[in-house]
Amino acid sequence: MTELAHRTPSPADGPARPRLRSRTATAIRWLAPLAVFGVLFLVLAALNRSSEPAGLDATPDLAALPLGDTEAQVEILQDALAADPSDAHLAAQLGGAYYQRARETADPAYYTRADEAYSEALGNDPAQVEALAGQATLALARHDFAGGLELSRRAHALEPALVAPYAPLVDAQIELGRYGAAERTLGRMLALKPNLSSYARASYYRELHGDLPGSLQAMQLAADAGAGAPEAQAYVQSLLGKLEIDLGNYGAADRAYRQALAGDPDYGPALAGRARIDAIRGEYDRAIAGYRAVIERLPLPEYAIALGEAAEAAGRRAEAERAYALVAVEARLLASGGVNTDVDLALFEADHGSAGRAVVLGRRAM
Repeated sequence: MTELAHRTPSPADGPARPRLRSRTATAIRWLAPLAVFGVLFLVLAALNRSSEPAGLDATPDLAALPLGDTEAQVEILQDALAADPSDAHLAAQLGGAYYQRARETADPAYYTRADEAYSEALGNDPAQVEALAGQATLALARHDFAGGLELSRRAHALEPALVAPYAPLVDAQIELGRYGAAERTLGRMLALKPNLSSYARASYYRELHGDLPGSLQAMQLAADAGAGAPEAQAYVQSLLGKLEIDLGNYGAADRAYRQALAGDPDYGPALAGRARIDAIRGEYDRAIAGYRAVIERLPLPEYAIALGEAAEAAGRRAEAERAYALVAVEARLLASGGVNTDVDLALFEADHGSAGRAVVLGRRAM
């Protein structure tokens, strides 16, 4: 389940991606792999060594600000914008910093602040591409995929040679099931800038089409590409761990999660990944303790569900029920930040609650 931070911008960027999976498309299998990517990756692997590291999402470049300290970034940008309220670029950067805080804290209030900052930027300069691309990424994080597609198209039309709008454009096309368009956009993105962001999306594209070895290969390229922000690198290492689990490589998965935590010791998705490995191995006490620690940092529904399932497996039904009760509370918090959780809650209800409620939520999400 996604961001609610899906692999794209998403919770869950979902991103990513802490996951209450809204991506039912992961069951899709095409009849044949896309050979073009096999050739393309061989070329891009060589190019990658000289490519400029970049973050995962279409957020503005904050490289000149304190690396990895988004609280400090926010304060610096707020002060700078207060001194020059007409600076659209500063406002767009502040929106990016707020969005990054949302990724790091799971506090949906930062989505609202990011939206306000992007709107301020566009009020000062309607052609501010960073703000448009940021709004597109924010729309996707809120599961407004049609809105994200429209915004990313507008940003791309303003600056066709700029790589930033490609990320939300690919994400929106994938989420809306427009796989042919997504393949073409992703090919252009990879050719324009083979980096962490483009490789990670190529990995997800391959995963959706049943090519787990190819997905792993692309994610390894993403990890090797590096990133300016520790959170982005930890994010990719956590996705790498998830793929290794799906392939049954638990030792490799654990190493990937440990590497993520080496750069960011409190990174929730990596801690959750290690808890998942504990649950798979039947070490339920450790898994439960691990999920509890994650929920204290990142109160996202997918972690509450994972905690409940681990408690159920351990025979602790009352504890499982308490964990499941958190799901609705956390979903309401996300909804307060504009996140549409209908699909996620429909899947939760289908697995753990009311089938009738699942149908209602699923229909409402259509």
